[in-house]
Amino acid sequence: IFNFTGVMKELEEYGKEYSDMTDGKFSIYAYTIASLYGFHEGPYRVPSDTELEQAVDNIDKMQNVKMDMGAFAKGYIVDSAAYYLKNHGVKSAMINAGGDLYAIGKKGDKKWRVAIKHPEIKDEFISIVNLADIALATSGDYERFFETEDGKRIFHIFDATTGRNPEFYRSVSVIADTTEKADGLATVFFLLPKEEIERNCKRLKTPVLLYTKKNKLVKLCGWEKFENK
Repeated sequence: IFNFTGVMKELEEYGKEYSDMTDGKFSIYAYTIASLYGFHEGPYRVPSDTELEQAVDNIDKMQNVKMDMGAFAKGYIVDSAAYYLKNHGVKSAMINAGGDLYAIGKKGDKKWRVAIKHPEIKDEFISIVNLADIALATSGDYERFFETEDGKRIFHIFDATTGRNPEFYRSVSVIADTTEKADGLATVFFLLPKEEIERNCKRLKTPVLLYTKKNKLVKLCGWEKFENK
């Protein structure tokens, strides 16, 4: 029997952990901000400074807020599907929900081979990794976004303490033991500078791949060990 209340409580706990990890930059209530920009369906617009300040204040005071657990709920669903399949004897499968994926076992006698797409160049990849019984998720600024009249890209990840996009990366990929963790951390790390990501990924033992705003590729916490040779 599906326990909706129990699942929501568990997801809220994950959200609190991620918020604490970022000193509030990540928040499941950041949809209070995102909705002002028109995410997820549009019409898109750039809200005024006053609107953003009010939204940030509302999140801080927990009043008139909107909640969205999309940063890690999809990963949680993938994990549930993987658990179900394993319990029913499935030894080899790839579960992929829009880039949040879990690799069950191997594909034949080899690990599953997964490519991370380049944020700018079509049909090019920034890394290829080999996975078995492990999860991978990527967050980027190139799937859900709009451009302002002056050419500025506004994407779907917002810092709940400023009301604006973080300015560090184009793409963040995370390998973890669960898809929920990979999914959540891919968003969380988008909000943090490299030094804080490195401290956290060492503690959590989660390899990370960053593609920065300056078009630099950064591999942290053992990402290279998973790359195709």
